[in-house]
Amino acid sequence: ERKAAKDVSATPSEHLTVDLLHSKKAQNLYSTLKYKKDYEENKAMGFSIVTDTPERKRTKRAQDQISEVKYHKEWEKMKNVCHLDNTSRDVEHAAKVSKMVSKILYKEKYEDMKEHFQLPPDAPEFVHALKNSALYSKNAYKAEYEDEKTTFFPYADSPELRRVASAQKIFSDIQYKQKGHAPYTSVADTPDVRQAKKNFLQGSDNLYKKEYEKNKTK
Repeated sequence: ERKAAKDVSATPSEHLTVDLLHSKKAQNLYSTLKYKKDYEENKAMGFSIVTDTPERKRTKRAQDQISEVKYHKEWEKMKNVCHLDNTSRDVEHAAKVSKMVSKILYKEKYEDMKEHFQLPPDAPEFVHALKNSALYSKNAYKAEYEDEKTTFFPYADSPELRRVASAQKIFSDIQYKQKGHAPYTSVADTPDVRQAKKNFLQGSDNLYKKEYEKNKTK
């Protein structure tokens, strides 16, 4: 009876304070449960969303600077341990050995190839190759001669040339006869001799002029 009377005698403000504390406690508990739930969901998804605050930016810059300094220190340490100068004795020795090995291998390869591919002067293959080369040169010379003959002597069998040749033959025969009888008799300068000589000189001069004019216009 006393407790009930005490409860009945409680003011409305005291009841409100108790209810408010209970409500706040329930709200905090709900927020905690919701946070845990969201965290577990984000963890299962494999990522978490973090706000890019100024403090986080400063921390990231500091970490990057530390990493860069550490990288340079490691690089300098490795360079001092592993780097070799081009003029060092080890490098020069290795270069000389490599050059000698390459030269020896080249000579060995050359000797092997020489034994397989070099032919003696009297080998059938070598003789056959020389004959083919000579035959080809001869055929090429003949073909070149035929081309030049048709190019530079187009009137090789012309009537004018035949007439000149005939006159030259007559003149040569007359000169031969004169020389043959010179020790014994003297042949007079007959009209036939003079005409043959004249025809020969005129024909030669005309032919020379004709060929000169033709070659000049080319």
